[in-house]
Amino acid sequence: MPNCNNRGCNWKCCVVIGESIDDVAQSATHYGCGSWDGKAIPESEDLDPVLGRKNAKWMLSVMRSCCAIIDIQLEPGRLVRSPYYALEKELIAANNYGCVTVANRIPPFAILALPKKCGT
Repeated sequence: MPNCNNRGCNWKCCVVIGESIDDVAQSATHYGCGSWDGKAIPESEDLDPVLGRKNAKWMLSVMRSCCAIIDIQLEPGRLVRSPYYALEKELIAANNYGCVTVANRIPPFAILALPKKCGT
């Protein structure tokens, strides 16, 4: 993983992560960011191995590019927690990735915390 400290967070390639693909898509549109390929992943407690690998590969490429990540967090009231969102959070933590911003779920759109430079 490159050290993004010198370049800072790249807002030109920002992405949105969260538990609900519908909320992620709406937030990505609002913030002018990308997201996982936009396909809804079936709600399940189990991580599909193929989709899990694709999701991990995507998240690692986001971090290699020092992209800013907007995290809209857990979906309130969801009965089954998303293993894909958990995987994204684990990869972020394991790589000590600093370009993460926490935002409200939509609406209202509001960034709650600005990221530090990557790697700090």
